[in-house]
Amino acid sequence: MEFEEQPRLSEAPQRVREALVDEQIKSKHYNGLMQKVLEKERLESLEWCQCGSCDTSTIGVPRSAFCCKEVEPFLSLAPTGCFVAEADFQKSCLDVHQLVISAQTYDYAKGNIVRDSASLQKDTKALRFAAYRNCIFWAFGKLGKGHRKELPACALHAIRKAFPDPAGNYVDFKC
Repeated sequence: MEFEEQPRLSEAPQRVREALVDEQIKSKHYNGLMQKVLEKERLESLEWCQCGSCDTSTIGVPRSAFCCKEVEPFLSLAPTGCFVAEADFQKSCLDVHQLVISAQTYDYAKGNIVRDSASLQKDTKALRFAAYRNCIFWAFGKLGKGHRKELPACALHAIRKAFPDPAGNYVDFKC
């Protein structure tokens, strides 16, 4: 099998170059914010929240303490209000039936035994993880293995409120 050589950035059409540069700028902004979040103690107050929906009560690491209004792509997905108030977020990240289908699809894609709908509807951990995956996919698209992104505090709070852990134990973002 022979692979076709990819064109260099300078050889790409103008619109492709602009899209790549735009993506690099967004990535630098995102990474810059993450550095700022790590440097500040953000778990003690919500002064940084601009959407009014952030809550750090279930967040254990400062890295997850950022607002949807601070970083792309969340800002673009909800330019006037909070990210979690968007109908698409509500449908893809909080609707139990949608999350059951997402969890089953994930099981199938990973070659795992596909769990039945009735047991998944009662499994808040599975629903929570499906909501995290749906939210990241909606915001960033397919990232691939080893490429991870954080969710804003408002999204974490909304998902954890909808699908709580009975003991209050949540898995924080791991690099």
